[in-house]
Amino acid sequence: PSILPIAAGRLIELSQRDFGFNPTFVHVPSTLQRMLQPSMISIHHLNFVVLLASIRVWPGEQIHPCPNRFRDRRRQQPEWYRTVFALLNSSLARVSDILLGTAHMHRIEDARLIVDGSELYVTYNTFWGDNVFNLSAAGIKTPHFMAQLVPLHLQPTGEVYLRMRNVRPLRSRRNAAVFRYKGRWVELVRLLPTTVCALDSNRCFQWQVVPSAFLTQTVAYLHNSMHPLLLPELEGYLFVGHRHYRGGGASFSGSWSYTHIFMLLDYELRIRRFSNEVCFASCNGIEFLMGASRHPVDPSRLLFSFGVDDCSSAVFSTTIAQLDALMQHSETLKRVTKQRKAFFQVGWSQGDLGRLNAMS
Repeated sequence: PSILPIAAGRLIELSQRDFGFNPTFVHVPSTLQRMLQPSMISIHHLNFVVLLASIRVWPGEQIHPCPNRFRDRRRQQPEWYRTVFALLNSSLARVSDILLGTAHMHRIEDARLIVDGSELYVTYNTFWGDNVFNLSAAGIKTPHFMAQLVPLHLQPTGEVYLRMRNVRPLRSRRNAAVFRYKGRWVELVRLLPTTVCALDSNRCFQWQVVPSAFLTQTVAYLHNSMHPLLLPELEGYLFVGHRHYRGGGASFSGSWSYTHIFMLLDYELRIRRFSNEVCFASCNGIEFLMGASRHPVDPSRLLFSFGVDDCSSAVFSTTIAQLDALMQHSETLKRVTKQRKAFFQVGWSQGDLGRLNAMS
């Protein structure tokens, strides 16, 4: 079928100065909300601040024309941009920033936020900054990580900042799919056969299934886009993957274009339903989906945040009912076996982990 923009939903363009590119949004966890209120409620009306965003901006938050011409330069000079954690109000306006207590703040790329109860986490990579981070000397074998973000008070001012703790490696080189499953942090490392690995061990589980030819063809070239989102209304986890195409629009990287496929995984992580290939606004260029969260005012709506050509940002808002209708293809997967695997081993020693956390 033809690749078309999603018809049901609303596109919200974001300020390039405030949001840079590749943002993710999450609801502010209660621990951070309580720490911020005493010092900020009178200044920023924090009772209306409900979202926390990770965004990538340029030094001085300059505005650059699109399409972005600076990608190759940033590969050699990762200090050309930096990651910012910002507080947003319910209108998605950026009202304040939160400091990240690490000397390597500007090395964090494509930061995706996760809220688990009252705790805040982030996954990120240092794909273009390996030489600056000196990963090899520290014994680090992959540039993709997950860390807990702990809010603390900066003395003597009392200003709140975030400190990275419990940094751990991920198996995916970038764009990992990390979520809570049956009480454990896991990483979805493969769709077919569905392979899930625990983050606290080298153990993985694999579901051997018999997929349809259509599904096999659909997922053959998919790359993960965001962390799976639990949707009890649809009785499963929402997974979104993207495909790369040459010959798209006049984007910065030689006329690439990205399309997306929405999938629903049931509670046993079997693919049950999926959409056609779609885009959000333009199918001629790179729309890089970063994450999804519920609308801060209307929980029946979802916000999908994405970057455009590594230059600007937008949000696509749709209802869960509209998303349900979008995933029009059904799949009946018979599970043949469930195997415990000891592959995709990371092989990190305690010394490696100690050096990694000392750098954060």
